[in-house]
Amino acid sequence: IINPLNPNTIYTLRPHISNDGGNTWNNLTINFNDTNKFPKCLEYDPLDTNIVYLGYPVERGGKRGIGVLKSIDAGKTWQRKSNGLPEDVNISSMDIYADSSQHIIVTGTHHGLYFSHDRGESWNLKKTILPNEHTFISTIIHPTDPNIIFASTSRKIYRSFDGGNTWELKVTGINDLFVPDYFYINPHNTNQIYVRNDNNLYKSNDNGDHWEFFYPHAYCLCYHPK
Repeated sequence: IINPLNPNTIYTLRPHISNDGGNTWNNLTINFNDTNKFPKCLEYDPLDTNIVYLGYPVERGGKRGIGVLKSIDAGKTWQRKSNGLPEDVNISSMDIYADSSQHIIVTGTHHGLYFSHDRGESWNLKKTILPNEHTFISTIIHPTDPNIIFASTSRKIYRSFDGGNTWELKVTGINDLFVPDYFYINPHNTNQIYVRNDNNLYKSNDNGDHWEFFYPHAYCLCYHPK
């Protein structure tokens, strides 16, 4: 993941960091001895890219999870920020929206969607009315309207227009066997949204109302910031 304010700084989920545009890499020192897993997701604070969040899957056996780690010094040191998250939390995705008036983090877990409004200091489960849906694979907040959120479960895509209080199913054009695991929103045209599974990309040009197959064998997608 490239630092949006300093493109020479790049993180990977191994986790490694490069401060010279990817020419050299160093291991990030995660000062927690009770995890043997790599993080599942990493996000910058949009207003201060020295602040970085890591989300972890559950430990082997499913009894205890690290949850969320936060660094305020560009990855030099880390603190656990899991107040309100279940002990066995399995974090599969994370996204952040921030402007001058609000700061919202959403995490997808096997217990549901958790939100933080205080930069990760505390988390609250969003009670969603989705029958038989508890495990969220991927989540993304619209970059200009935090009330619009997309979330995926096994073989289903949902969209909310009210910050996650209510949801509508949006799978028109999606293959029944498609398991969506990552969203991308075009920052230059926010009605254009992509969703990926292991190998394939689908695209929507109407804010998720309809989807069409876009490209095979695609592992990731990113946009030039300009």
